[in-house]
Amino acid sequence: MKSQNQEAQNQKTQNEETQNSKSQKKRVPQKASQPLLILLLDGSLLSSQEDFHALVQEKLSFPSWYGKNLDALYDCLTAGSRVPKLRFKHRSKLEQALGKDYVEKIERIFTDAREEK
Repeated sequence: MKSQNQEAQNQKTQNEETQNSKSQKKRVPQKASQPLLILLLDGSLLSSQEDFHALVQEKLSFPSWYGKNLDALYDCLTAGSRVPKLRFKHRSKLEQALGKDYVEKIERIFTDAREEK
């Protein structure tokens, strides 16, 4: 009788361990996604294309050999691990300082680089 009771108890324990193992697997949290990276371009603080590239190089930790042009911007963005979302403050001032076409190209480069990732 004891052996049957022990077998039943062992089987019950194994079933509980299996169920606990399955439920623990379900509870394992997924990797947390990385926080969203945002680059704010404030038109009241940038007065030239050079200012823009200096800011981008500093804020996004681009290497010292960053070419400070739009091709180099795209290359560095796509070589990195994450591409920030671009936000504008005082966009009209930025367009006056850098040129409307230049600002639109910057925006397109960030969008294209994010899509490539």
